[in-house]
This record gives sequence, structure tokens and C-alpha cells, in this order.
Amino acid sequence: MKKIHLFLIAIVLIFSFSAITNADYTEKVRVIKFDTKNHDLIIERSDGERLLIQHNRQCGSMSTEFPVFLIWEGDKMTKLKVASNEICKIYNYGPYSDDITITQRIKDPNFLVSDHLAEIEWSGKKYEIDYGDGCKYLKDFIGEIAYISTEGNSLNNATLYLPRNRGECTVNSDEYVEDVEIPETVVESPIQNISYKAENNEVVFYWSDPADDVKWVYLISRSRYEIDPDDYHWRQMPFLRYSRTNTYTAKTLANDKTYYFYLSARDEDGNVAPWQKLEITPTQTTVAFHNNPDVEGFEIELAERTDDNFVLSWPNKSEDSRKYMIQFFVDGKRQYLKIIDSSYDGWEIPIEPEYQGKSFRFELRSLSRERFGQKYSDGIYWEDEIEN
Repeated sequence: MKKIHLFLIAIVLIFSFSAITNADYTEKVRVIKFDTKNHDLIIERSDGERLLIQHNRQCGSMSTEFPVFLIWEGDKMTKLKVASNEICKIYNYGPYSDDITITQRIKDPNFLVSDHLAEIEWSGKKYEIDYGDGCKYLKDFIGEIAYISTEGNSLNNATLYLPRNRGECTVNSDEYVEDVEIPETVVESPIQNISYKAENNEVVFYWSDPADDVKWVYLISRSRYEIDPDDYHWRQMPFLRYSRTNTYTAKTLANDKTYYFYLSARDEDGNVAPWQKLEITPTQTTVAFHNNPDVEGFEIELAERTDDNFVLSWPNKSEDSRKYMIQFFVDGKRQYLKIIDSSYDGWEIPIEPEYQGKSFRFELRSLSRERFGQKYSDGIYWEDEIEN
């Protein structure tokens, strides 16, 4: 049975790699925000253009902290690659400008005419729009967020995308109705007197316990990039976590890297308080001990880049290790896996012309000399800057 399982896994991997190999090229893009419920994703390309990607449900582990890859075949975007084992089909894509809220569908008095009028909220204003064919399922998204692509500040001839790839149409005309009254502060934030401790791959937050009897749900979001919370519905905030107490611990962070944390709270009526931003960099202050501790530490370093090679180095662990297993990836695709002698304490990777502007990952794992001996492992990620 085990052999059968391994055979099936191998077949799946072969088809996955075959799908990527047949692609004309892949494009690395930044994740701006995503909706795993509707399978809608907003990305930003290297030239600043933003696109809406509507994809298969098999992709769901995106993060604003890491890029994803668009797989192109000719002039058509066909697949989305989140990781080597997470590739899904793209159903629809197009230029993205902003979110809108569909507030109501307006019934046509002539029942022989298909409904084509709706009321939306966009940029603090309410509009009545006449939309074209392609959005017959608009009635299913009343009160929900949809997407538009506009030229300038006009809705005329804008493209309207419904969530979940349920339709795309042109806005034939628009008529201003009124301004939307948005209070400056919906509710006063109960998060006061914030303090935190940022040490050893984590940040522990504390704030004053609110004196009122409101049952708050605290919202904690984090990003490796600075964002504007006004660009997001609160459910779309990156890496969103919840707490019902006045403390929260963010774990598995990288030391000496800056994170942007955003804190808010939601009351029983669904009102969301203003977001508060904190810029925090965790630092290493103690040595963590585990079973078989590596007290000396083990870390791969990118020693230098010569004209011809990337030069990597690591501590010599030949006394404990009989072999090293190394893997090298370019844009998430493994280039090779090798078993090398433990006498190595460095490795040179030739710089090929096609590597320009790409991202790389190098991983190393030791094979212990003894059955239960000390093992070492580390990985390093870097990007090649495009030279002018």
C-alpha cells in the first residue's frame, strides 16, 4: 500500500512539473489582498499595474509577505502558482482599480426587459449605474464587495467584475445620487495603552482592559509591507488573527526584520474601530535550547556575488555530519538536489544569463554520523537585482 501511495504522489508531481515546464514563462508578482471565500486575488506587477485574478479554490495559502507567480502560455495567463505543490487554474483576470459595494438592484418596471440597473457605493458616493450583459448574477451580491477597472475618476465605460467569477460587464452609464455619510469614527477603539515585547521570533502585545461591558473581538493584522487599512475591508486585512482577551502573541517571526502590525476591534453590532499601526522589529535576546541543541548555531550566508557565481558558506560541521543534502531553487522551481561530502563548508552557484532578476532559495540538511546524532539544517532566500 505504501508503494502505491508513493507511486500516486510521484504521478501528481510529474503532472505538476509538466504543467510548469509547458508554460512559456512565469511572472513574479506581489500579493496586495485576497479573499479565500470568493477565490479573488489582487496582485501588483513590477510596473505597478494591479490585476484582479479569479482562480480555482485549490489556491488558498497566499500571504502578503511572499510573492506568487503567474504562469503564462503565449499571451494568456493560465495558472496561479502559490508554491511548488499549490498550482491552480485562473478562470478570469483583468485590470483592477478599486472595490465597490453593490447596495441594491433596481427592478425594471417592464418585466419583459432584463434588469440592468443597480445602485452602488464607490469612493464615498452613491451612484445608479446601467450595466451591460454579463452581470446577470448581480442580484446574488447585494451588500457585498465587487471590483471595477476605471479610467480616471469616472464610472462611465468602467469594467465591473462580480465576485467568484460570476460575471463581468461594462458600465454603460452612471448617475450620481448622493454622498455616503461615513462617520469619522464608527466606534472609539477599546485598545488603549498598548505595550509590547519583541524578542526571539515573536511579539507579545498587551493593552488596557476596557472598562465597559462590551464584548469586543480584537483584530490583529500584520504585513511585511506598510499598507493603508482604508484600502481593505476588515476581513481582507493580511494575516488577520483574533483575540477575545487584551493580549496577543504573534509567533514564528524572523528576527531583525521589520513587521507592520495593525490593531483594531469589532463590537457585538459589527462596528469596527479605527486601525492603529505599529512598526516592530523582533530581536534575538536569548539562546533557545531544544533536544539535541545546536548551541553554536548554524546559518547559511550569501558570502558574495562574483561576476560568475553566487558564493554561499556555512559553519563546518564535519565532526557530526557524514553528508550534506543540498537543494537549489530558481523562482520556486528546483534546479537540482545533490548529496555532497561533509567536508564542504561552502558552495558556488554559477550565474546563468536567464537568472537575471529572479529569486533563489538554497537549502541544506545534514546527515548525522550517528543514529541519533546532531543534525543541522538551514535555508537562505535572495533575489538578484536587475543590472542596468
